Order: sequence, then C-alpha cells, then structure tokens
Amino acid sequence: MAEQSYIFDFVRTPTFFENFNIEFSVNDMYQVSSINSDGSYEYSNSPSDNFELVWIDYGADNISDYLNSDGTLKSSINVYDTQTCGLDWVKDEYNDVRIELHDEVEFNIGDTNVPLKAILLRDATSGFVMGYSINMASFSVTNLAVFDSDVIFWNITRLNNYG
Repeated sequence: MAEQSYIFDFVRTPTFFENFNIEFSVNDMYQVSSINSDGSYEYSNSPSDNFELVWIDYGADNISDYLNSDGTLKSSINVYDTQTCGLDWVKDEYNDVRIELHDEVEFNIGDTNVPLKAILLRDATSGFVMGYSINMASFSVTNLAVFDSDVIFWNITRLNNYG
C-alpha cells in the first residue's frame, strides 16, 4: 500500500482557556528561547514529554460526547492507543504564540486495518483534553501513523482593534 498523508485540523476544547495553566501548564512545554538560522530551536527549559496523543478508533462526531464535565475523557470512550509527546511553546516578537509538537510521534499499528475516528491531545497528568480532531467518517490506517515534529496545533494571537 502506498504512503498517504492526511491533514488533521485540531480544535481547542470549549474550556481550553478557562483551564490554561490550571489543568495544563506552559511550564510543562518546551519553551523556545531563540530560533537558529537553520530553523532549529533553542530552549530555556527541558521538561519531560508531559502530553499525550490519544487515538480513538470508534466514537461520536461531537467533542461533548467524549468529555466529562471536568474536561477529561469519558471512561466509556474506546481508546485504541496513546503516545506521549512534548509540546513546544513558541512566542514571537509580538507575543503571539504557537503550540507545536516537539518531536515526531508514531503509532505502530502493524499489518492490520485500524479505524481512526479522532485524535485527542491531552495533559498526561491531569487527563484534561486540550484539543481534538474528529473525522466525520472514520478511515482505516495500516502499518504506521506518524505525526511529524513540525505539526502546529494552534496559533494563539492577540487581536488588535484600531478603530
């Protein structure tokens, strides 16, 4: 089978900002202090991989069907696999921020077809789901699913009103 690429559009959960630095923390992310001429990052800290990508093989179409009232994953949700990951906190000169995947993440599926309904990003300690990408129709994946290290989950920008 030929290699295929898919685009996942990650959306922040409805209570992302209310739980920012409460259920998940910037201090648990790799904070970029400078960007080298080759595009590589220098970091001001060295946390562990404090987050998880969660593979959901069967599920609903709405995030509210996946989450408890505290923003954690319902125990009734079927999780196919979970992989730990780190996140980069990249601030620009305007104090706008990107939250990116720190290193490549691989789901080793093997020689079988596994449906992919949703991918969730959550804090590994609190279990708080920060964001998600839910496919309207699941699709089958075989062998290996790779999330590249240059995945940008979100741009968090300040909106300026000058009028």
